[in-house]
Amino acid sequence: QSTNFLIHCLTALSQKGYARGVERTILGAGPVL
Repeated sequence: QSTNFLIHCLTALSQKGYARGVERTILGAGPVL
């Protein structure tokens, strides 16, 4: 159920366009990690 909750949050955030910033942050930090 926790996974479904995370998906629900990501969907709500993506609708606000916030997910784009998160993706950029993750993709930007990916090579560093």
